[in-house]
Amino acid sequence: MDAATVLEQYTQDLSNLPSELAHLLEELRDKDMTLYQIRKRTQGKDNQLHKYIKQHGSLVKHPKEQQLYSKINEDFTKAKALQEEKILLSNTALLLISKHLVRLESDIEKLESEGLLAPDDMIEEDKNMSDGMSSLTPVPPSQSSTPGVVPKKRQRNGVSRTQSRFESPPLSSSAPTRTHRKKNASELNQTGEEDELYCFCQQVSFGDMIACDNPDCKYEWFHYDCVGLTAQPPSGIWYCPDCKNDQSVRKRDRKKKKVET
Repeated sequence: MDAATVLEQYTQDLSNLPSELAHLLEELRDKDMTLYQIRKRTQGKDNQLHKYIKQHGSLVKHPKEQQLYSKINEDFTKAKALQEEKILLSNTALLLISKHLVRLESDIEKLESEGLLAPDDMIEEDKNMSDGMSSLTPVPPSQSSTPGVVPKKRQRNGVSRTQSRFESPPLSSSAPTRTHRKKNASELNQTGEEDELYCFCQQVSFGDMIACDNPDCKYEWFHYDCVGLTAQPPSGIWYCPDCKNDQSVRKRDRKKKKVET
């Protein structure tokens, strides 16, 4: 396996992704339009009631008040169901993208470990050196002492991450193995609320679940199916798709591996 083969195969696998995402987005748009009509209809009934109260006073009951309230409640029920369907469609789109990212990241790591692809940190160091050598215009010492890519690093590393809903130990050389971070739904329910939501899909715990080893992970616990895992948990450190794509997490993991070796 080489980089060209991986790129070609990955491009083929992605060929259907745009149409799949377009279909999901179209469904989301249709549901948004339906929600807009429901909101408009509900607002009209509410205005009708307020207008009657303004004309006759709050003590005089609208002749169709009960009927109007009943229809408003029906519209609220429909709106809630549509919102839940929108959440499901959004999570489906996220899952489609995440599965491709997980596979790509895995292939990149294999190529890097076999020496067929330069690691990201080496590429960035080469870029920094190239940027420094290509600068012909002298600048004041206070500016030249600051590499040109520092603002990008600060911007990337400065993105705020939602604190994990569970406390987890920081990554270290004595971090628990993957088997210690695997749990099933019953074990999670014993340590937290039964209605606690997990994973990208934001559903309750069920079946086998796996924890991301990034202590700042937004979700931390994931269902196997949602991250493309089989019954056999991966060995060693494992990151969810979001954390794998976080450059700061990847660099920290590489530095840790270098220290261990």
